Amino acid sequence: MILTPKQFERKFKKWQKKFPEFVYQGLEKAAIKIVARAQGTYLSGPKSRTRLGVVTGTLRKSITYKMRKNPVMASVGTNLVYAPIHEYGGTIRAKGSGYLRFKMGDKWVTTKSVKIPARPYLRPSIKDQRQQTEKYIADAVVQGYGRLS
Repeated sequence: MILTPKQFERKFKKWQKKFPEFVYQGLEKAAIKIVARAQGTYLSGPKSRTRLGVVTGTLRKSITYKMRKNPVMASVGTNLVYAPIHEYGGTIRAKGSGYLRFKMGDKWVTTKSVKIPARPYLRPSIKDQRQQTEKYIADAVVQGYGRLS
């Protein structure tokens, strides 16, 4: 269908108003896929030096996304206080008495600090889905433009 310049201008103006809605739809689809990737690939299976694995499943279940409309934005993450130490690694140091005390297996350990290795699950999920995210957004915009009459 060939549009006259006036028809194209009208359709384009409608599209400009709806554009954020189309981007929102594509970005939400991407956010759902990123959550699934983190849960299914990086927070599943046995624990290893590079993979966190599953002990109780609490962290895996806590991964969610939130959408925002103005400006269009998606946030993927968790509200668990211990999640960042697993994502980025770091050292946990004792407060108060000067020692940490915890059980490993059937033995009690007393130490001043514990180094936790980084075992990222969100950053690689986002990286893995980057090209697909761009495709979801582009597809939603193109489909949205085609639906406008």
